[in-house]
Amino acid sequence: MATDLSRLLGANIKAFRRALGITQEALAAKVGLSTPYLNLLESGKKFPSEQKLSDLALGLGIRPYELFLDPLVDSQREELVSAAVSEDFLDQLAAKVRQFTDEYRQAHAKKSAK
Repeated sequence: MATDLSRLLGANIKAFRRALGITQEALAAKVGLSTPYLNLLESGKKFPSEQKLSDLALGLGIRPYELFLDPLVDSQREELVSAAVSEDFLDQLAAKVRQFTDEYRQAHAKKSAK
């Protein structure tokens, strides 16, 4: 079940990984994931847990929120990356990620139960 958010996340993971010049295998090994799972993330077919999301961001050398920035809005990305992001913004983003993850898991559980 690919959603816009999971596709955006996957595209950004792939873009940051490629910008670093590393393979899926190398990133997966660096952050403790399997290569097939990383491939599913990059294709937007899976959505990671908060811990895996944090591990991916750390492995890519970025902050977790950067994985959710729209790549088409480069000026906005540069502003946010270079500016000090408020704690409120990060808390709100974390809450939205938790909410989306919960909704995704519930929808997936209902689909699996059928």
